[in-house]
Amino acid sequence: MISEWWTYSPSDLLAFGPDAYWHVFETANRTYWPLPLILLVAWIAALIWLQQRPDRRRFVLVLLSVSAVCVGFIYFVESYQQINWAASNLAILFYALALAAVFLAAFPSPGKTRWKSVGLGMLVYAVFLHPFWPLVSGRSIDEAELIGLAPDPTAIGAIGLALGTRFPVVLIAPAAVWLAISAMTLSTLGEVQAIVPISALFLCAVLLTLTVSRRWRHQGKPQSDTPAADRN
Repeated sequence: MISEWWTYSPSDLLAFGPDAYWHVFETANRTYWPLPLILLVAWIAALIWLQQRPDRRRFVLVLLSVSAVCVGFIYFVESYQQINWAASNLAILFYALALAAVFLAAFPSPGKTRWKSVGLGMLVYAVFLHPFWPLVSGRSIDEAELIGLAPDPTAIGAIGLALGTRFPVVLIAPAAVWLAISAMTLSTLGEVQAIVPISALFLCAVLLTLTVSRRWRHQGKPQSDTPAADRN
């Protein structure tokens, strides 16, 4: 029996197909309506407010925390669990995301950060563009993935928001783990939308590499222990 495992492909390990997977989003949107619309409006307002008042990022982090709890319970436990027995375990990632957001909200914004504009772009994508993927893929808009209820846009938005915080890694870590799982799931299902979590992970890797490289170069610069006034 064990010797036959090599004959299995990744698709054989999934107990559902693309239609069942996308139907989960439609079911969640309809069952909890108008919550998806309320969360979307709240995020649009938060994004506008963040543009006007960057120092109020902590309040947007609180919204992210609420959204992550909604994703964990409504999407994973109540909806995705119907086709994937491991969904309730995956919900833990978003409960961790919620706790990380609350943790970061306790610290003031560091002001200008190197990648804040990139983070803002990711947040804009998650709120405004990601929901239109069903139309691109020829599916019903009823299956739209909305930030605050669907995991992928919430995770992408979390990473974007994290790039303007003091300790971004605590927020990026659980979001990146989910995006890796999502990328594998969508790739196995043969969905072109797999490019979204893959691109988000690639961008995270590039930013992390550039940040570490920049710190190493900064630490490698020779510094004199003697104050300039004493050298004159």
